[in-house]
Amino acid sequence: MSSIFFLLSSCAKKTEYLQASDDIVGSSKKLDNTRWKLTAETSIVETANQPNITRNDFIDYDECELDDIIIYKPNNILAMDQGATKCFDSDPQLADVGVWTLSSDEKTLTVTTTDGNLFGLGPLKLTVLQLNNSTLKYQYFYIINNVKTTTTST
Repeated sequence: MSSIFFLLSSCAKKTEYLQASDDIVGSSKKLDNTRWKLTAETSIVETANQPNITRNDFIDYDECELDDIIIYKPNNILAMDQGATKCFDSDPQLADVGVWTLSSDEKTLTVTTTDGNLFGLGPLKLTVLQLNNSTLKYQYFYIINNVKTTTTST
């Protein structure tokens, strides 16, 4: 997920150790010990004075990324399991890749990678559209050079 799932980046650069946080006041633990695999991702690209473009980002993922699993561990640690097919043999099968928090109203999921940066944008705030036992669906947007891209991932 080179979008989250920017989070599903398959290239581990170096081992970094994360400090587990104590319970964050006002945060939900609903994602603790849950595992998710990307099943769909679309983006709407908005440029001034141009028709919006809707694209299916999911089809652009490499086969080795499609079986990756994001794990929301306790103490707000975000981990990634490379699944059955690794993109690079040297990648660890399972690695802590960042930290996460889910707001107490379960409407905002904030993700920060180990280097503190996603897409050059810093921590990413995701709007949770659906969260239940079988679905985690979220949306985020970014603006680069006056082009707004809104991505929805399930």
